[in-house]
Amino acid sequence: MKDGDGTLFCRRDFVLALCNEEGGAHVDPKIKASYEKLANSNSMGWTFREGDGPGVPMSNPVLPSVRQISYEVVESIRQQRDRIK
Repeated sequence: MKDGDGTLFCRRDFVLALCNEEGGAHVDPKIKASYEKLANSNSMGWTFREGDGPGVPMSNPVLPSVRQISYEVVESIRQQRDRIK
């Protein structure tokens, strides 16, 4: 994914940001500028729309993105568990 400035983010970036920037494993005292824009300035430009209502800028997309990544990992393992044994 790219934000409005063209900064590229991958799933790894989201997971590591949650661990390192949001206090998952520790809190990094120096937050990267790209993460700061992503988390606090909606640099992706994502909005939430309920029904036909106006779009509302989304807050920090890291948490819902990592939730989705986690779901996909668990679901992939569940679907392939016979092959994993």
